[in-house]
Amino acid sequence: MDKFFTEMYITSNLKATNVKLASDTLGNVTLIGSYDGKKRLISLDPQTGIYNGNVSVTASGNMSFYKGVDEHIDGLIQLTNMRYTCKKVLFSTIAAILVSCINPSICSSTPL
Repeated sequence: MDKFFTEMYITSNLKATNVKLASDTLGNVTLIGSYDGKKRLISLDPQTGIYNGNVSVTASGNMSFYKGVDEHIDGLIQLTNMRYTCKKVLFSTIAAILVSCINPSICSSTPL
């Protein structure tokens, strides 16, 4: 069990509709990708995201939340048609999480 988390490999092809968080409707959630514990790398398919009408948060590429990762990091998180207040809260949360990432890329279809 000592290498359970460091050498774990997980793949996902999850699609859920009408996902709710408490009384809020998030929308449709798609998570297609993998996590390689040995490399400490998350790889996400471009279809990965949360979609609600014309509003979406999508993520794709290779990402890591660990310092010192030797792999190529080319992750993209994109916010589309999101209200400014939502973007501000989400961006602050994402920025706090990504502080230890190497060369993160955060994109928005409209200026924050």
